[in-house]
Amino acid sequence: MIDPKTWRGPWRAVTDPEEIGFYICQANEIQYNQAELTPFGSGYLANLLGDALTSEAAEALLAGELNVDETQVPLPETLMILNFLHQPYPQRMKQCTSVITPEQFISTYKVVQERTSSSYSGRHVGHYKAMIHY
Repeated sequence: MIDPKTWRGPWRAVTDPEEIGFYICQANEIQYNQAELTPFGSGYLANLLGDALTSEAAEALLAGELNVDETQVPLPETLMILNFLHQPYPQRMKQCTSVITPEQFISTYKVVQERTSSSYSGRHVGHYKAMIHY
């Protein structure tokens, strides 16, 4: 497998679609297997939680009720993550509304840089920034 990060040979242009696809597949294989050797990517926890996180253990984790065999979890950091996930989610968030006050609008667009991409509406961020000075 050729890894562009470590390749030391000569570079050449690749224009053949099949060859481009080959190299893309190689890059994807590296990219999408990065977590394979982590505690959640293989071994005890990966088997317990399942590939698609649809197992009873995954449901128990989301409910804060997962009990694991700590002797099967070699890293203390992994246990810390599991203990954190085991806690109920705090319900201290403010109630969210769809109302944006003029003050919120102005304070937001004062800090947004004009070169920032905007919405599909076709309005440029500059239009919004101009409105805050009106």
